[in-house]
Amino acid sequence: MHKQLRPGRRQMRSAGRNHVFNIGPFAPYCHYLSPHCHSTFWLSGRLYSINRSFLTKPRSNRLTMASYSPPSNQADDPVLFKKLIQKPKIAWPTIILLIAAYTVFGLSSFAFVSDSLPLIWAVLFNAIASYMAFTVAHDATHSSVSSNRRLNDWVGRAGVSLLEPGPFFLLFRFIHMQHHRFTNDEHKDPDFYSGKGPAWLLPLRWLTLDGVYFRVYLNSDTFKRRPKSERREFYLAVLFGAAIIIAVTLAGWLHYYLLLFFIPTRIAKLFITFAFDFLPHYPHKATAKDEPYRCTTNRVGMEWLMTPIFLSQNYHLVHHLYPTVPFYRLIGVWNARKQYHLSQNPAITDTFSLHPRENS
Repeated sequence: MHKQLRPGRRQMRSAGRNHVFNIGPFAPYCHYLSPHCHSTFWLSGRLYSINRSFLTKPRSNRLTMASYSPPSNQADDPVLFKKLIQKPKIAWPTIILLIAAYTVFGLSSFAFVSDSLPLIWAVLFNAIASYMAFTVAHDATHSSVSSNRRLNDWVGRAGVSLLEPGPFFLLFRFIHMQHHRFTNDEHKDPDFYSGKGPAWLLPLRWLTLDGVYFRVYLNSDTFKRRPKSERREFYLAVLFGAAIIIAVTLAGWLHYYLLLFFIPTRIAKLFITFAFDFLPHYPHKATAKDEPYRCTTNRVGMEWLMTPIFLSQNYHLVHHLYPTVPFYRLIGVWNARKQYHLSQNPAITDTFSLHPRENS
């Protein structure tokens, strides 16, 4: 028997051995994220589970991330699935992630400039902040941040601005849509660049993928066909970036710009390209047109670790199947319709494997 929780904790569901508590906006989805006889709750932006015995033997148990895999015989839940794939009016976790990214970047930069933080830590923290901002910008390209298009796009511009010298959001959206449409097509998928060439050259490609984006976008046949308003915004973004660089140079802060922005964002882009472009699409053979369930993989296992590291894109296949779903719902969407998904012979990769399972 469980001991009674302290007053103030709200019990939301009690069915047999499963108990789910609501602390945060995602309680309706908790059961699908942690169905294995655990108590699940929301804390500081993460779903956690406590072993049943945690309540009676606190010395011998520890807090762990919730299991994300429901029993293999658990039936699909079409009602929950339909609810999860709906665009939110405002994706508050994504907004909070953006605020957190700018907060980390700002505090880290200030601490370094004021001689309170060593350079190596400032670079690391700013790279992490830039990495966090990418998920925001990425979701915004799919209009997953808000059903209000204007708000969604401004959040996207803010996210991109922590990755590039200027708010090149519409450029990123166009290129990313090409990636979704032509996934793993050597001639049409801009992200295919991340997996081409000899292995020793790949890290250099991961560092420079955004350069390919600009080259593809500015191709005369492409750029002149983009809407006039989009081309105007591109020019304004260039002017904005140039103005920032000129301003910091005239102020004598160019070295700060290079150390606190250019180098950290370049490091972030290396990991972003590796984690979001190279890994989930390796070996870059199946295409979206021919094999939508095989051109992208889900990295299954150790979700308690992989999900916060990859910000749920360890289930990148789900993102390609349902691109408008916010990042924090991806695993819930997969589990709510898991039986159907598994029947499609999806590409599944084990936690630390490079190749998908042979019989997945």
